[in-house]
Amino acid sequence: ASEEAAKTTKEASRTAQNEAETEHKAMLKAQQQGASDMRTASAGVDAAKAELTELDEGALAAFGELLEFTEIPPPAPIPAQEEQDPAPATDAAALAADAATPADAADAASA
Repeated sequence: ASEEAAKTTKEASRTAQNEAETEHKAMLKAQQQGASDMRTASAGVDAAKAELTELDEGALAAFGELLEFTEIPPPAPIPAQEEQDPAPATDAAALAADAATPADAADAASA
């Protein structure tokens, strides 16, 4: 009976070991795939950095120089004139003329 229990335990141990080895191989494969993916992503990042540097030193630098040399100052703001109705302006001028008339008349009377 104990020999039978030992054989059963031995078979269970071998099965567990085989499953563990299979799982280990799968994990190693996943690790290698992950490392490969990491290298690919890293290469993509390096390429993007190189393109960005090229853009900064090339086109954007030229654009910055162009912008610096063609900077045109904005025109001076035009003072806002209040829109007045022509009729009140005429009335104000008429009132000013009327106010000047009595003074002229008084000057003329005293002379």
